Amino acid sequence: NNLLTHRLFSLQIKVISGFLLPPSKLSKTNTANPVVTLEIYGVPSDQCSKKTKVAKNNAFNPQWNKSFTFSIKVPELAMIRFCVEDQIPMVGNEFVAQYTLPLSCISKGYRHVPLLNRYGQSLLPASLFVHIWYE
Repeated sequence: NNLLTHRLFSLQIKVISGFLLPPSKLSKTNTANPVVTLEIYGVPSDQCSKKTKVAKNNAFNPQWNKSFTFSIKVPELAMIRFCVEDQIPMVGNEFVAQYTLPLSCISKGYRHVPLLNRYGQSLLPASLFVHIWYE
């Protein structure tokens, strides 16, 4: 009976900007064309991903100001991943950094998301600045 009345968890995230993002290993110019992908992991019906546009040649302080909305059926099992990639012309996207956390650990408001390399090591001071709201 409780399952029938369960409401969708609505998550809104605005990816505002980045700070001191490192270039990818394939970057030849020591700059980056960063793009952020938000990925939801959990039960199959909740899994999805959404991307910002590319911030051309700006890893120092890229601006996106892009809002995303996710409808999540089972938030208790959901995780969100912030993934930063460098878009390299004629090569594709190359991993730069990521941060993953359970939805149960997300707080509302303006937040700095610390970034980790592919081995889980901190890339401080590299971070994303986001606004989070949910109902």
